Amino acid sequence: MQPHMENPTAANCGAPKTDLAGALIASDNTKSLRYFQAHQLTRRCAISFAMASVVAPLLHGETA
Repeated sequence: MQPHMENPTAANCGAPKTDLAGALIASDNTKSLRYFQAHQLTRRCAISFAMASVVAPLLHGETA
């Protein structure tokens, strides 16, 4: 069995190593799922954002 080797072409071109442990999604930097769902509804159904925020969890099957 051969040991794990990194891609030599990626190492030579200065590409950064990917570290999944350091790539956490911080909730401070991302908008909530409800925001994205409501925004999508405002574009699709021509309703206000406030109404879409109430309706979005119902349409997407979430219980809030």
